[in-house]
Amino acid sequence: MWERAEPLARAQALVRRAKSGVGGTLVIRGASGTGRTALLQAIARDAERHGTTVLSARCSVQEADVGFGVVLQLFDGAPHTTSAGPLAVENECWGGSLHGADLPSRLWSLLQSQAASEPVLLAVDDIHLADAVSRRWLAQVTRRLDRLPVVLAVTERWQYDLVLPEPAFTDVCCRPTDEICLLAPLGPAAAVVLVRSVLGDGVPHTLVEECVRAGGGNPMLLHALLTDLREITAQGELPSRLPGSCADLHPGAFTGAVARWLRSAGPETAAALQTFAELQDEEDAPALLAAVADADPSRLCGWTGELTRQGLLRQGPQDGRPAFAHPLLREAVRDSWDRHRRADVHRRVAELLHHRGDPEEAVVRHLMPIPAVGAPWAADALVGAAAKAVRSGQTDDAIACLRRALQEPSSVVRRSEALIELGCLEVRDERASGVRHLAEALRLQRHAGGRVRAATALGTALVTRGEVHTALDVLGELAEGFADSTDLAHAVQAATALISSHDGDSWLRVVAELRRIEQQAPGGIAPTAKALLTEYGATAGQLSAAEVMERVRSLTATTLDPLLEPYLYASAATLAQWADELSEADRLVARGLGTYRTPQLLHPGHQSLFSVAAESKVMRGRYGALLDDTSLWDIPPGKRATPG
Repeated sequence: MWERAEPLARAQALVRRAKSGVGGTLVIRGASGTGRTALLQAIARDAERHGTTVLSARCSVQEADVGFGVVLQLFDGAPHTTSAGPLAVENECWGGSLHGADLPSRLWSLLQSQAASEPVLLAVDDIHLADAVSRRWLAQVTRRLDRLPVVLAVTERWQYDLVLPEPAFTDVCCRPTDEICLLAPLGPAAAVVLVRSVLGDGVPHTLVEECVRAGGGNPMLLHALLTDLREITAQGELPSRLPGSCADLHPGAFTGAVARWLRSAGPETAAALQTFAELQDEEDAPALLAAVADADPSRLCGWTGELTRQGLLRQGPQDGRPAFAHPLLREAVRDSWDRHRRADVHRRVAELLHHRGDPEEAVVRHLMPIPAVGAPWAADALVGAAAKAVRSGQTDDAIACLRRALQEPSSVVRRSEALIELGCLEVRDERASGVRHLAEALRLQRHAGGRVRAATALGTALVTRGEVHTALDVLGELAEGFADSTDLAHAVQAATALISSHDGDSWLRVVAELRRIEQQAPGGIAPTAKALLTEYGATAGQLSAAEVMERVRSLTATTLDPLLEPYLYASAATLAQWADELSEADRLVARGLGTYRTPQLLHPGHQSLFSVAAESKVMRGRYGALLDDTSLWDIPPGKRATPG
């Protein structure tokens, strides 16, 4: 009985007084797990040892609606009960009198008979759970104890809650109580002594500190934690710290104690604590708790203050926000309800944050760990968070967000766009699923421009795997559907040419086809095609550097569809570099990259521009600058190796 000597002494004084014929009432109040039951049992044992008859009852939620259940439990097996005849409930509608022939009056007479031979201690545990008529009967008895050698000792849960409490037992009695003992949380010094008494004097100081914090000033929780620790260290040395997870605490006494503690707190308070365990890391956790758990905002401050006073919560050292006293305590509270209810909390929080305009990453924190919520706003938040992650170079986070976004309902077009972006990121991150997602995006796309983006990205991805011919087949099938769309046909044509340059025979076939088109087109061919033929002519020795640069200046002065610009600048930069006009090549690379509005998507023109930029540094002998400029390698930050 740590730090409980004073209430025990006050109870002993009442029992001694009862032997002189004057009884009294003792109310033991305390929060869940503070040792009310243990103290009442100690009082009962001491009274019995000194010749007092003890009649005890334990109230419960299950019997809260059973009329006279508690008082009948008190007299069950009492010495005078048999001679008084069977005690049966005849009618729960009792007027309050103890002078009649009904059950309450017979029970009062039975108590008087019992007290006539020796003092009596009525020990009632958890009076707040007693049935209503039993509470009224006990209240009537308290008004008469000054004439009887009877002590009524009751325990009552007492702490500030989110919900308004029922009237206290003293309120029902309507008279001053002889003794009210309020059990305080277990103090740090007593908790340290308790830990060392169970685990031994050689327990590491860091482990003692953690045990005290995880116990939260609650004797029940601390005893349960020490039971687990004693079990898992029975065959070995004590660790310097507590395990990182409740799953490592065997046989699970601590998690079981936390579950009992929550049940005793009532469904509303338990749900609020479980919700808070999920939301603790949010900056405005109390406000979110009020909205999500439907808690009374006016009582939140007092509630968290009470839990902090007990030691179950503590104020953060930096921001002063309430938090669970130890991660194990938080985990045990979180794990005390099923995953469906936890997921529902995260869904409601995510929706609340989204609708009030919080950043996507804040919304996504709650969407990522739960199944699909089936709402368009969720997909919007996930795609938006993925875009931010891409800009920050957090490829893994972007991929995770896009994969999660695909679980939400969305239009075919929206799904295809997400698949294109996801596939490109996965290919860059060297994940095999990238090509599969790009192929799915191409199948879904119905918009012509979207099909070009998907096919171009898929073709580029296939080239990175060495599948040049497969990539050309994809673009070839696509080109057949764009006979009536000149710009789209030219884009596919340019993509095909750049991809074919990875294979000599394929490149020559493409050049031959471009020449055939040039001969049959009276108005000339597209600037992108002309630039490609210029590349062939230059490398074949058919054009001088001066002629090449004249064509480059003419081609880059042409106004083009944005879809074609990356291809034209890729060819123009390559030609300028071939002509040894490195400054002009750098300028064309910069212009080309400036036209590329979605750098995370795979594009053969984009890769060609990077290649020109890298080769220009090599031609200048700037090898250190080449190694330092990691953007040229098109490798996600997490995949880059440190030179040397």
